[in-house]
Amino acid sequence: MAVLPDKVSLLEVSSGRNVAAKIVELTPALARTHIDRIWWSDFDEASAEEPPEDRDWKWADVAARADGSRDFICVGVSITGADEICGAMRYQTGAATFFNPTDLANEVMLLATAPTSRGRPWANPGYPGVGSALLLRAVAHGDALGLQGRTVLRSIPVKATIRF
Repeated sequence: MAVLPDKVSLLEVSSGRNVAAKIVELTPALARTHIDRIWWSDFDEASAEEPPEDRDWKWADVAARADGSRDFICVGVSITGADEICGAMRYQTGAATFFNPTDLANEVMLLATAPTSRGRPWANPGYPGVGSALLLRAVAHGDALGLQGRTVLRSIPVKATIRF
C-alpha cells in the first residue's frame, strides 16, 4: 500500500496559532474515549436550532465495523500533544460510482468534526479545516490506488453539510 500523508497543520482558534496534527487509525478504544464520551458532553440541546444529525453516531461502533477490513478505512485527526481527536471519517476504497459503475472511487460514508470546530460560538473553540483535511486524505488515498482521486461524499440533509 502507498504511504499516505499523515501530518496536517490546523489553526487553533483560541490561540490564533497553527498546531500540528496527525491523521491516525481510529480504533474502537480511541473513538470511545476521545469522541463518544467527549464531543457532545458540553452540548446544550435546548439552545440548538436543530439537533445535529450526527450527535448520536457511535464512533466506537463505526471503528469496530472497519477494524481489520481492507476496504473500509476509519481515521481521525489527532492534535499533537493534546490527547484530542477533533475529526473522524469512515470511507470505503474501490466503491462503484453513481454515474459510471465501472469507474471506481473512494466513498466517504461518515465524516464529522468535533462540535467545537463547526463555527458555533464555544467557550473553547476548536480547529476549522478538520473536515477538509480528512476529505483530502480520502482523495489522496484514491489517487494512490489509481482511482485518479475520484471520491464520493455522502451528505446528511443539513444545510451546512450540503454546503460543505
